[in-house]
Amino acid sequence: MLGTFLGPHINVLALRRDESLRIKEDYHSFRNRSAYTMFAFASLLYLGVLRSRRVAEANAPLTLIPVVMVGVQLFLCWLLFFYTAAALRESVLKINGSHIRPWWIHHHYWSMATCVLMLSLPVDSPAFVRAITMFLWWAIMQSVVIVLQNRYQRRRMYTRIALGKNSAMDVVSGETSGTHGQLLLLYPILFGMQGLQAYIGWEMLTHTAWALLSSEGFLDPERKDSDLWGSRGVALAGVIMMYMAVRNFQSTVATIVGKQASRVKAVTRIAALRSRSVVASGRDGKTDGPSTSSTQ
Repeated sequence: MLGTFLGPHINVLALRRDESLRIKEDYHSFRNRSAYTMFAFASLLYLGVLRSRRVAEANAPLTLIPVVMVGVQLFLCWLLFFYTAAALRESVLKINGSHIRPWWIHHHYWSMATCVLMLSLPVDSPAFVRAITMFLWWAIMQSVVIVLQNRYQRRRMYTRIALGKNSAMDVVSGETSGTHGQLLLLYPILFGMQGLQAYIGWEMLTHTAWALLSSEGFLDPERKDSDLWGSRGVALAGVIMMYMAVRNFQSTVATIVGKQASRVKAVTRIAALRSRSVVASGRDGKTDGPSTSSTQ
């Protein structure tokens, strides 16, 4: 992605460790600001969509549906910017020493594709209106999780800087980081979010799968009163969300297994060092014994 946007000859490698840490700190600040923006933007639009639907069902004037839908499109454009910027920043962090799993960067690519797909759909499509309501709720929950992840990642980074560990640059895209106790809180939240993402994707697909099975609109123009365009786009977006949920789950489990294996390996290594120390001290004691008695 960096090569596509910046060209193959741009060097983004920081030669000094303090510069690398500043890049990571700026990344955390960006995610924090974006999370609060996402929460405020999505919450306002979510309430606006619910209000507009209630007013429209009551046949009342001033539904504000056009204004809300313009806001939805602006929010999708902002999300496209956020995921693009996050992918670029994490690519730079990876080059500068962060052991981030490739999927967490690829996840942003799929999120960008979802935003572009939903931006192409007609805002007056009933399938789109139903889907965007669930999507906004998902964005609200995601912003809360990002804030929690960012908080734990910063604590982990500051702790490792204080200990002088090179792994202070490690980033896991906010999916898993922090101390063992902190992760015990994060894991249920993450798995719950992945389940919610899969559920929303399934709901989007099951209510619009009929459009994928219809031959209308592929070789001939669709009818003006048809919702094929919006329904097909929502169905594809649902498939992408379910795919991302499955891959997120697999990567999170892989991270948990990797952390557990590293912990076991570290404990085994410490135990081996202690046993060697005990054996060495025992040998020293046996060596010193006769020499002391002979001296006496």
